[in-house]
Amino acid sequence: MIHPNTETGPRSWPAAKWRDLARMIVEKTRHRLVLLGDASQARALEDIRAQLPKGSVEIVDAGDLDAVSSWLNSSQLFIGHDSGTAHLAAAMGLRTVVIWGIRTRYFGNRAGKMWRY
Repeated sequence: MIHPNTETGPRSWPAAKWRDLARMIVEKTRHRLVLLGDASQARALEDIRAQLPKGSVEIVDAGDLDAVSSWLNSSQLFIGHDSGTAHLAAAMGLRTVVIWGIRTRYFGNRAGKMWRY
């Protein structure tokens, strides 16, 4: 599952990077991909899906908490921006990758250990 944040700001990651990440996951793993977002992100999610093989991507409304919870339960990995959904995924024990944007140089785990890249 990917929950992109294509908005602008210091913690956002460019839409092209999310698209490239989605493409790489689909091409290298052949797994079906779930893109998660709300109505304000619908166009960006559709743009990502349009550039991937037909049928390889499902779009889920982030506002539908029952659907989000169900998809998280059946997912192998969550990749997204710092959001409530990312924290929920981590709390559920799902392998979680949080992308903090192009200006962040540190990241960490739930134990608070930080790494510089």
